[in-house]
Amino acid sequence: MASDIAHVQAFLLAANEATSPANTGNKTLTSRWYNGLLTLVRITFTLGSISIAVIDCADIIMISLESVNENTPFVISMVQMFWVTFYESRSASVLALFTWCHLARWRALRTFVRAKMMEPLNHRNAKQSSDIRRLSWMLFLISFGLRASNMAFSWLQTEGLLEDPKNFSLNLTSCYSWFDRCVSRETFILVETFLVDWPFILSQQVLISGLIFVWIALKSMRKLRREVATNLTVTSSDEVPSSERIENWTLSYVNMSRFVQYFNGCFGRILLVSVGLDVLTVLGVCAKLLASGKTLSMMIWLRYAWVSVIFLSYATICYLPFILLHEESLKLDRILRDFAWTLNGHGEERSIVTKEEISADLTALQEKVNKLSLIVKENPLTIEAGGLFQFSRTSLVTIVTTVVTALLLTKEILNRSMPARF
Repeated sequence: MASDIAHVQAFLLAANEATSPANTGNKTLTSRWYNGLLTLVRITFTLGSISIAVIDCADIIMISLESVNENTPFVISMVQMFWVTFYESRSASVLALFTWCHLARWRALRTFVRAKMMEPLNHRNAKQSSDIRRLSWMLFLISFGLRASNMAFSWLQTEGLLEDPKNFSLNLTSCYSWFDRCVSRETFILVETFLVDWPFILSQQVLISGLIFVWIALKSMRKLRREVATNLTVTSSDEVPSSERIENWTLSYVNMSRFVQYFNGCFGRILLVSVGLDVLTVLGVCAKLLASGKTLSMMIWLRYAWVSVIFLSYATICYLPFILLHEESLKLDRILRDFAWTLNGHGEERSIVTKEEISADLTALQEKVNKLSLIVKENPLTIEAGGLFQFSRTSLVTIVTTVVTALLLTKEILNRSMPARF
């Protein structure tokens, strides 16, 4: 069943759709009520996240206008103040795009993955389903743990326990400032958990589901590449793969190319928003560290450093499966090119075809290999973020160098503004 794929993420995102046979009135009504409830859950968390992001953004703007820090350039001051709203906006944007724009595409993509990426592996289909379930749980627990660590740091800082850990006290704050209002600890925790932290975790599950889809395609791609590579070991024309096998290879790659097309249509804008806001969050946190200098305690400094590392990882190494899928297609392109040369008698020390052996069947086989090679060459498996950039090793290096360059520029601006401070 398609529901086996990313089943934890589908459950948390309320993305599963109840279906019922035709002409079953009560069951159809129950399914409609169930689907309506799931829709209400999705909309509730999405609207709650959007509301918090908008209110928080307006609150920070008011604070920045009332208390302008003359010692810090205005742009840097705004970036370091807005870092919280960046990841809140990330949650709201990802959930909004998923709920209102791409949910139907997500369901269709999951069905396509089950039908085209997994069914060809019937001999170990049960084991693969088990592996996918295990991966789904593992990625959820990792994402939850990372967010929980940030929540813990945030709460300790709110209580003032990160300022001076030596003076630890159980006399916790009784009044929490939330949008210039004093609220109780219970209210503060409830609002922060369900309107800030949980929507962020849900937005992570949207991205994790995409990673699982790509992971399945990556395994299928590796299987195809290894099968093609195995046929490079032939030593005579009698061992050349059949035309039917090459047609199966072509069909498999075409399905993978279609998967990438559907994936980009479903996740393209989501990835663009996510990566962009993750990078802005990193810049905001690091700008705060640079602007604060030595005024922060060691524990608070470590908290901000941990947050910057997490969000930089979200924007880079978390998308490693996308890069590996792209590189697998490039490897297959090279293998097919070598295979075509070997088949035509131009392989290195493995000339398996002579002029006497050329026949009509072998000529047709060569044409099919050349056709497959052309398809792979012209249709690399490249995941795109909104059509603006492609996930590759180069893109990851570009993101990291952009962050480092921006931080160096920030440091230079702060250094130049130092004489004005004294």
